[in-house]
Amino acid sequence: FLQERSIIALLQPIVHLDPKGPPFVAHGYESLARAPVGTPLRNPEILFAYASKKERLFETDMLCIEAALKEGKKLPEAAKLFINTQPRSMTNPDFAPMVIDRVAAAGFQNDEIVFELTEQQTIVNPQAFARTLGQLREQGFAIALDDYGVGFANLRLVQDLRPEYVKLSGYFC
Repeated sequence: FLQERSIIALLQPIVHLDPKGPPFVAHGYESLARAPVGTPLRNPEILFAYASKKERLFETDMLCIEAALKEGKKLPEAAKLFINTQPRSMTNPDFAPMVIDRVAAAGFQNDEIVFELTEQQTIVNPQAFARTLGQLREQGFAIALDDYGVGFANLRLVQDLRPEYVKLSGYFC
């Protein structure tokens, strides 16, 4: 799937519920990475577990980011694009420079992008992760915690990361 670059992105609206305004205003869109239909890798949990097992997680994450940016070009101008990202990928020193280049090449402003940290993995190299997070924030990107309350997303992570968005797990809703 990496060689064929067969990952696509589906966009799911993130709505702002305002009791004084229209009932469903899209604040942004979450990009959901999907492998081709009819393959076991269609399930993102299996896709990322397989990529991790084969030590290709970073490459898989980059491919998913590229797919998100490609699909995100279809969004209304004011909408933010939320891109799921594996925390371990963010420990790679090439992560920030590569995504900054890809975002610019796709025609997005940095403040239109929110990197959603997925809950499946713990952060194994906190210093490298913190450096990347700092680089992204310096460039105007926002951070979100995805599915807060499950996996490794806990209160300490909220305190340490100070994300601009916290998306609660559906379990609590």
